Amino acid sequence: ENIVFAAPYSGQKIMLMALYEKGDLRDDVLVALSAARQQGIYVVCVNTLKITAPERYEGYIDCYIEKYNFGRDFGSYKTGFEYLYRTGISADCPRLLLINDSVFFSKKHIHKFIADMLSSPCEVLGATENYEIEHHLGSFCIAISGGVLNAAKLKDYWKGYRNTDVRPVVIKTGEMEFSKVLKRVVRSSENFRSL
Repeated sequence: ENIVFAAPYSGQKIMLMALYEKGDLRDDVLVALSAARQQGIYVVCVNTLKITAPERYEGYIDCYIEKYNFGRDFGSYKTGFEYLYRTGISADCPRLLLINDSVFFSKKHIHKFIADMLSSPCEVLGATENYEIEHHLGSFCIAISGGVLNAAKLKDYWKGYRNTDVRPVVIKTGEMEFSKVLKRVVRSSENFRSL
């Protein structure tokens, strides 16, 4: 991984976004990043491709990391979580929004959506949930409380998570297992739901 730039962190809520962007960031991604920054959120982006002159996005992104394209979105999530744990940033984070650029961000709704995800008292709040195979939260967008972020079980999950490009394996050991771990960490079932 290559930490291209990182601004000092001072205890804000965090958006951790997995990117698959080459050359320039998509306009709708900039809309989402801009909405987060306007709400005082510290933005961490992990990109598996390379953007040209990344410094031009310092107005949108606080910490920008590029990594080798292996492991799909969960590989980027792992890099992001490991960075937050290694630097000690996670210890002061009140709430984190895990999100990726596999969706289109609508200018009309993004401000309220980010605010709803990051102001909810629910310890683990997914944007969507999925009942295929077994109930789990859609991993493209999940908000978690600081307590959940710093739980030993979650740290152990990321330490043990093995990157793979095989999609069914990512779904099983990534999306589904991640949901199971989050479910084990929350204090009650009401603290694990979708928006």
